[in-house]
Amino acid sequence: MIYVMSDLHGNWDDFSGMLEEISFDKNDKLYILGDLIDRGDNPIEIIDYVMENRNVFLILGNHEDMMLKYYENREQKDHERWMRNGGGVTQAAFESLNQLKRNDIIGFFNSAPLFLELEDYCLVHAGIKITESEEFNPFKQTRRDLVWIRNEFFENPTGLEKKVIFGHTPTVMLRYTDIEKRPDEKMSIWYDDKNGDKIGIDCGVAYPEYGGRLGCLRLNDMVEFYI
Repeated sequence: MIYVMSDLHGNWDDFSGMLEEISFDKNDKLYILGDLIDRGDNPIEIIDYVMENRNVFLILGNHEDMMLKYYENREQKDHERWMRNGGGVTQAAFESLNQLKRNDIIGFFNSAPLFLELEDYCLVHAGIKITESEEFNPFKQTRRDLVWIRNEFFENPTGLEKKVIFGHTPTVMLRYTDIEKRPDEKMSIWYDDKNGDKIGIDCGVAYPEYGGRLGCLRLNDMVEFYI
């Protein structure tokens, strides 16, 4: 079976609970669409699991990208941006590790792709930049677009034959302009009924105050799972 999740944000208990819920084993594949880290309490546990299991694949998210930028140049502005986005727990846990382990994690993040294509789907953290002037080419997308883009992507048709599955933007923000006025409901996987070409799977596990939880989609039969 093939599964996709996104935006775990250091929530190891929810992640491990989801693995049990779907009975994940070595014969399955799991694609995680970025943001293993930040905000939650157990980023290193999640990183270790993903690195140790060859049937689990990471697509780089904006939080891994922020971490990489800071450790690449140690500039204060990059550190402040990462901290504003919940990087404090991750930094403390990461810097408690020995240098060899740190190097392994940095190398793993640097090797993670920004975009993957499956038979019927395109997988990306944030989305893609829509252009009418030329045929879509993932290698012409900017790193920033693939890990940070929001409204410009999900409010417009992609023009692709394959559906784009993405995370980054909690699905409550895809359904309601003002999250303070949303109905009192749990977040769930979002399907672009208008254009029919996107699926949002960040169900906001980092934001339980807005009904957030961890979502998982099984691509073989489109069954949804929640923790």
